[in-house]
Amino acid sequence: MCHARTPTWRCSSAANGTHCPYKGDASYFSIVADGKTIADAIWTYETPFPAMEEISGHLAFYPDKVKIEEVT
Repeated sequence: MCHARTPTWRCSSAANGTHCPYKGDASYFSIVADGKTIADAIWTYETPFPAMEEISGHLAFYPDKVKIEEVT
């Protein structure tokens, strides 16, 4: 797990995706930071089915790959 405490990280699009019959097609992204890549750490439904439009624009993170904490 890499710690992106500074703005030296970026997301890169993954080649794979999945399909959910309720939400639609999910896109996956990898986190690249400090020369390390965490593959498929983030997923999102960029254009979910109309019944699930409230999840559009949100990102989800795998808790076993990413630790999110507030830094003050």
